[in-house]
Amino acid sequence: MWVKEEKNISLDSVKKIYGAWSGYYSAKLIDITVQNSFSGGMVKINNSTVSTGTKTVDWRSHQSLEAVDRQNILEPINNVYYVRLFQYWMIPLKDNNYNSSVTIVPKPGRTYTAVFEKELNITFQNNFVGANGGQIKVNGIIQNAPFTTGVLARNPPQSITSEAMYQVINRIENTFKFWINNKTLNTVKTALATFYPNDHTTYTAHFNAKPLHPDYLYAGGEVGQPVRLTWQTHPHSNVTYEIWRKIDAGKGTPSQPPLLLSSLPRATTSYTDYAYTNTDGYTDDLVWYDVRSKFSLNNTQSDPWWVAAFATDGSGGGLPLPKIAQGEDLNIMEMSVPTNYQITSYPNPFNPTTVIKYALPNATHVTIKIYDLLGQEIITLVDEAQENGYRSVEWNGTNNAGSTVASGIYIYRLSGVNLQNSNDRFGQTKRMLLIK
Repeated sequence: MWVKEEKNISLDSVKKIYGAWSGYYSAKLIDITVQNSFSGGMVKINNSTVSTGTKTVDWRSHQSLEAVDRQNILEPINNVYYVRLFQYWMIPLKDNNYNSSVTIVPKPGRTYTAVFEKELNITFQNNFVGANGGQIKVNGIIQNAPFTTGVLARNPPQSITSEAMYQVINRIENTFKFWINNKTLNTVKTALATFYPNDHTTYTAHFNAKPLHPDYLYAGGEVGQPVRLTWQTHPHSNVTYEIWRKIDAGKGTPSQPPLLLSSLPRATTSYTDYAYTNTDGYTDDLVWYDVRSKFSLNNTQSDPWWVAAFATDGSGGGLPLPKIAQGEDLNIMEMSVPTNYQITSYPNPFNPTTVIKYALPNATHVTIKIYDLLGQEIITLVDEAQENGYRSVEWNGTNNAGSTVASGIYIYRLSGVNLQNSNDRFGQTKRMLLIK
């Protein structure tokens, strides 16, 4: 019987099976090596966390080994810490075991290795003029920036894709400029880019910044009183205002070019033009006003956003003029040949549809997209090559999935690339109000 043989086993037989042993130990103890695939670190043996190395165990009992996952280990060669992720156990004479916890029958002199791989910390962030944060796409998913994720250090390196997003933050319009990383300082000039990191790396999207005009701009007032402009305070602290006026005069008088009336601090929310008095008819001058935002951090300003008031400077009336929607300059569609890129919408405000008209002075690959105030895309209306001329497209208040969007303010943007000269690019952004 086996039990009988076990009782009668000799010390010499033990030595033959398990090799020479120190007199310091009793015959039931043997030495094994438990290690990680990196130098040092910790391991669990029989539920006790210990340092790696040579361990003395009882050869008659099964031993429990458990890898300690996500150890943050300093790599001396470059003095950088890396988190190590467990992959599998290497057990002599057996297949790799992918469980972090294994049970072994120990054999003297054998080595049991927990194999790990390094995790690289990859961070994606935005660098707006005077601000950070915002959102960013990583592997197709929108994340709040900065966003850090991990990839395994492999050869060849694993890929990771990120996309810089058009965003409006505090009414500052941010359009992508280039990517740069903190390791090689190489730049990438496409918003959607695939990267192949081989170390901890931070990728930063840089942007061009331009302010939008202040919200809720109004020009008018009581008949017989000076024209009064009012608007909402711009939310960005580094914005000031310029007040502009232009005149579409009646009675055969030539129109006047835009005139700068005043420069005002951000806290100001009104301006009175004492040179013109409000009237109630179309027989007087159509006076246009623009409260233009100026961004002091990069010396940019908002695109013109004209609002109209019927007024007179006291010199008399003129011929009747057509009524034009507030905030839009529809005359751009009356020229026979476009001389520059322009975009407008009518009606605005609208319900349930509006027509976006645009002018292309050259054969252009044109894109027209609608965004919400967070800068998230709602729908792409146009994305194709078109000949020069006047075009229009209708938006019915739905998103890319065909669902109706909520009432509110939306941004529509025209982007164009001249098909004969790819360096000739254009972008213009305006706002529209959907009411229900």
